[in-house]
Formats: sequence, C-alpha cells, structure tokens
Amino acid sequence: MKYAWIREHRDSFPVAVLCEVLQVSASGYYDWLDRPPSPRAERHVKIQAVVQQVHAESHGVYGSVKIAKQLRERPDLESACRNTVAQAMRELGLKSRVSKAFTPTTTQSDPTKQPAPNELAQDFTATAPNRKWVTDITYLATAEGWVYLAVVLDLFSRKVVGWALSNSLATELVSEALRQAVEARRPEGRGLLHHSDRGCQYTSEQLARFADRHNLGPLGRPHRGVLGQRRI
Repeated sequence: MKYAWIREHRDSFPVAVLCEVLQVSASGYYDWLDRPPSPRAERHVKIQAVVQQVHAESHGVYGSVKIAKQLRERPDLESACRNTVAQAMRELGLKSRVSKAFTPTTTQSDPTKQPAPNELAQDFTATAPNRKWVTDITYLATAEGWVYLAVVLDLFSRKVVGWALSNSLATELVSEALRQAVEARRPEGRGLLHHSDRGCQYTSEQLARFADRHNLGPLGRPHRGVLGQRRI
C-alpha cells in the first residue's frame, strides 16, 4: 500500500522524499513498479470501483451495509463483506448522506377516541375491486433525507391505488394518499372498507372533513371519533 501511495503522489513530490518519509527503499519501489499487480491488489482495485459505482447509483444515500448487500445480489459486481466495503469507503472518502441521527416518528393512537371494531378480521381477500382498501405509513431514505410514505392498497388486485410523500406525519399525508385513490378509482356506494391502524392521522377531524368534501359518506360521519377502519 505504501508503494501505491507513492505512485499516486509522485507527480507532487520527489520519489526519494516519499520513500524516505514512508521508510521504504527507492529500489524496492521501482522493483514493485515493474512487477504485475498481485491478485489481492487487483481485487482491491475492483472493490473500490464497484463500491464507488453503487454509492453513486444510490445518489450517495447508501452506506456500507446496503452497498455490501447490493454486491452480494448483483452477479455483475465484485462481491465483498461489509467490513471490506467500509474500508473501501474510508479510502475513497465516501459517506452516506443519510443522517444516522434520524429517529423515525411512529403513528400513535388518540386516547380520546373509541376503537372501531375490526371488520377486516384478518381476511385479506376481496371479491372485486374497491371492496377493501388497506392503508399505512412507512418511512424511506432518499437523496434529500428521510421522508414518510402513505400508501392505499386495493386488496383485490394488490395494487397501490393512492400514495403520498411528506417529511411530516401530519394528516395531510394520509388524506392526500386517500384523495389520489378516490380520484383514480371513483368508488361507488357504501360497500368499500377502508382499513387502517389506530393512528391519530386516520381518526382526525381533518380526515373526516376531507370525507365530507369528497362525498365519501360515513368515512368521517356518523362514525366521527371512531378509530381505525370505516366503510366509505
């Protein structure tokens, strides 16, 4: 590694000075230059190249864990363990742009609201579209930092029918996802079950008013104040 460092910086400083600072012989350095690189050295160069490639493809978001996972899963890339990837990242000066201090906020129920009966009852099948929608919130790492994702899924087709992104867990996140689902599917009648957890976003007065504005029947009334799922 010392010889490689000397070769990298020989245009900036005399080779003799570099050898003296690193306490190696100049003759040994020149002998090393004439030798073909060892298999270990070649692998090291390949690992640095693929680590830099995957890091760039993730727009700087991935750290050593996710990069190592990518190397294991992609047969076109040189595989390496997490420690080797971490070492290569240090040598290349690469870091994840995602703050390690991020602590995701989870949804919490409103203790002033009465839980709704579980009409879904773990039956995740549907006989037709727009009969059962399930919705939830998760969080994702992006090049700009962490964001929250709300999704509405139709259990008949298992397709996402509405979604929304935000850096906040405010009710607007879930109402936007539901708005997209309603505009895309135009559900008719009162036979649609909208199933969620008991998070306060799904039981808020704001979401109830959204239901009124979009003529969704009893999503917010007459079950106002009831947690979780509603038929719309």
